[in-house]
Amino acid sequence: MRPTWRLLAATYLNSRGTMNQAPSTETIHTSISMPKNCLGQWATHEKKLIAQLDRYLLWCRKGTPRRDRARIYNHEGEMKEKVSVYWELAVYNKLHSVAFNLRLSVSHLLYLMLIKLLSGGLAGEVFGKYQYFSKSWTDSVFEFSERLTFTTHPPWRKCEISS
Repeated sequence: MRPTWRLLAATYLNSRGTMNQAPSTETIHTSISMPKNCLGQWATHEKKLIAQLDRYLLWCRKGTPRRDRARIYNHEGEMKEKVSVYWELAVYNKLHSVAFNLRLSVSHLLYLMLIKLLSGGLAGEVFGKYQYFSKSWTDSVFEFSERLTFTTHPPWRKCEISS
C-alpha cells in the first residue's frame, strides 16, 4: 500500500491550481495568531490590508528569500490570540508563498504588514498574479515553482491601439 502522503500531496497540488486555471473565488477558513494588543487594529484594518495585499507583498521584496534559519513567529513573550479568517484561495496562496520564502509564519508576515499600514501605509496601485508550476512529482523528484508577478496596470485593462 502506498503512503498516505502521496494522496495528501496530490490533494494539496490540486487545491493550488495551475497556471492555466481561472482564479478561484473559493473561500478558505483558517486562523492566524495576533498579539492581543493588536486585535483591535487588526479588526479595523484587515479588509483594507487584504484589499491592498499585492502592494504589501511587493513591499516584502525588501526581505531576502532565506534557507539559513528556522521560521520566525510572532514574539513568544507576547500574549496572542487566534483569529479566524476567511480568504479567497488566491490570497491564501500569495501569503503562504511569500511567508515560506522569507521563512516567516503567515501570522508574523501579516503582523509586519499591519505595522507598515499603521505607520502610514504604501502609496500606489499594485496588482499581483500568483502562478504555481508542478514540473515533476515522482518517487524520487519533487520539482515545482511558484511565481508572483506584479504590475501597476490592472490586469483587466485592455491596451488601446492608436492608429
